Amino acid sequence: MKREKVYLSLILVASFVVRLIPHRNLLLAAYDEYLHRDLTLRIVEGGIGTVSRDLPSLLGLRAYSYPPPLFHIIGGAFLYRIFHSDYFFLVIPAVYGTLAVLGFYFAYKELFEDEKKALLATLLLAFAPDFIYRTSLYIPENMGLLLFSLSMFFGVKFLKKKTISSFILFTATFGLYTITHRGWIFFAFAAAIVLLSYLEPTIKRNVHYVIILVLAGLLAYFGLPPQVKSTFGELFLRLQRSEVSFLGYFKWVGVVQLVFGVLGSSYYFKKGPPLQRGGLVLWAWTFLLAGGVSFRFRDPYATISLAAITSEYLIDVVFPPSIGPPILKRALNDVRGFGSALVKALPEKRAVQVLIIAVLILTPAFQGGAYGAYHYIVIPSITDKEAYEWISQNTPPENATILVWWDMGGYLLIGNTHRKDVVVWKKVYQGGFFGEAPPTVKEAGQAYTDHVIMFSSNQRNFVYYLMKKYNVSYIFVDRRRYSYGLVRYGLMEYAPPYDTHFKLEFCNGGSVIYRFIPEPKLRMEQPLPIEYHGNYSPLVNFFEKFWTGYNYADFDTSYKADFNLNGWMVDLYYNLYNKTGDERFKERAEWLLRWLEYKQMDNGGAFPLGGSASQRLHAVHGLHTGAHQEVPVWWNRKSTQSPEIPGKRRLLHDHAKGQIGKLCCERPAASALQGTRHPECNNGEKRS
Repeated sequence: MKREKVYLSLILVASFVVRLIPHRNLLLAAYDEYLHRDLTLRIVEGGIGTVSRDLPSLLGLRAYSYPPPLFHIIGGAFLYRIFHSDYFFLVIPAVYGTLAVLGFYFAYKELFEDEKKALLATLLLAFAPDFIYRTSLYIPENMGLLLFSLSMFFGVKFLKKKTISSFILFTATFGLYTITHRGWIFFAFAAAIVLLSYLEPTIKRNVHYVIILVLAGLLAYFGLPPQVKSTFGELFLRLQRSEVSFLGYFKWVGVVQLVFGVLGSSYYFKKGPPLQRGGLVLWAWTFLLAGGVSFRFRDPYATISLAAITSEYLIDVVFPPSIGPPILKRALNDVRGFGSALVKALPEKRAVQVLIIAVLILTPAFQGGAYGAYHYIVIPSITDKEAYEWISQNTPPENATILVWWDMGGYLLIGNTHRKDVVVWKKVYQGGFFGEAPPTVKEAGQAYTDHVIMFSSNQRNFVYYLMKKYNVSYIFVDRRRYSYGLVRYGLMEYAPPYDTHFKLEFCNGGSVIYRFIPEPKLRMEQPLPIEYHGNYSPLVNFFEKFWTGYNYADFDTSYKADFNLNGWMVDLYYNLYNKTGDERFKERAEWLLRWLEYKQMDNGGAFPLGGSASQRLHAVHGLHTGAHQEVPVWWNRKSTQSPEIPGKRRLLHDHAKGQIGKLCCERPAASALQGTRHPECNNGEKRS
């Protein structure tokens, strides 16, 4: 007894230490943690009254809604107020997870009535990769698994002893579970499987009544009000299927747990009680197969029963020689030839047996513990904390909606700035706060589709319509999301660079933030290219091929708001106007000047490519007014050298510079600045 307590203490200490590993950098270790920290802090600021009063949402029965709130209420209304430190979100998950390990030890001990089997099952579960993942993070499932273990403990105790106290405790813990995490649905499902096995003799004697009861249940379901049926239907639609998920799913269960759990299934069926072992096998296999096609079942619910099966199979069959020949001895029984006697004698050696047992026990600890905590939990990188700080300090907290790619927006953006995004805000917060109705699966899916369209479509008017529909006020793109093809060649291809509906507010070499202007003061005035048939028609017709309606932009993948290039075009067209008297050249040059002024940043006149707007605009405007002044450095050919620019981009730049030099009596033209960083900030200077 004393030895078992020492082993249990070691398991608990190791569990706590391992669950601190994901937060070793003193940062939140998963996207979900940012979301749940934000929810907790909102309750701290707004009180419990901010929680939804919609009962299906409180119980997690809505397809998309604020999660059952008890986890956040305990964390926000009580514990965070006591500790009031950001370290709270890093340490409390390890506390919850370790308590869950202890709870499952009591549950296994009640189930087996054998401390050794309970200890081994607890070890196998405590260090299973999927269990480590869910009990190391600040997420509702962490506390949910603690309540799962206590509900299992009191439930098994009640089925065995039939005491009122056990039933009351089970009802209380399971009741708390229902308002903590929607995993209670999986607990009820697993319990139903075990109970069906437990009641198998009764069911066989009364199978006709069972059939009638099932039919009556189906008829009752079809007779339910539409809103009730839709609730269950929506939940079913959320069980997303992914047919290739078998490839990556089983590693989360654990090697030893999976292999010996499968080997022990037939043995478990034959062995029978306690509490109908066949029910545990059905539980394990049901969740294993369901988890192979729907990640909603991928949490450690299958591992809970597999750990029990593996523990008994290892202790009863693999480890001791007292229950028939050891499994290793049977495997080596047919060895023949030179040295076969030595090989057959290996299972009898104490050292070999100890080594095998040590490998089987320590493998889960290293795979799910040391290795899994480091490598299976990938810490999200906050590529630009400065950008989040800018959003927090410069956007209105109540009504700022940021269009950002969903994974970055719903987790990192909301968690770091407490601002709204388009997709995750609708899925998680709507219905949980502000008294709005929870979205249906169709509505949530439409929000995701619309956000993809806003990023990828080149149908500008439709994009404007969607941005107004979702009250988008800012667009935030970091370097990683800019590399996505549908983002780079969609919205970022045309809208922010030169479209006047977008105003650059922040860039720092890694991220850009644009303000969306639904009704811009500067609108497209000259959508069509200039048709000129005079002496300079070859030159003009060539340049007009690059006219976008706002500016001149190259056809290739380069940045479409080349302010240097458009500064040259101002110079060129003013000179063409002076030589030809054609007012269209003057109008185009003056439009470009207004466009350049409009696109400069509100920080003293910077353009994102470096250099100040005042230098650029003053220089090109001086050419028109005849003012003679010193040409700024950026305008001097000697200051920089034009890089090699492939294709039409090189042709456009070289042709523009050559013609400007001729028309301006060899006035030096600016050299191109080819982007090496984010296209808005290729010189790496911080602009905000």
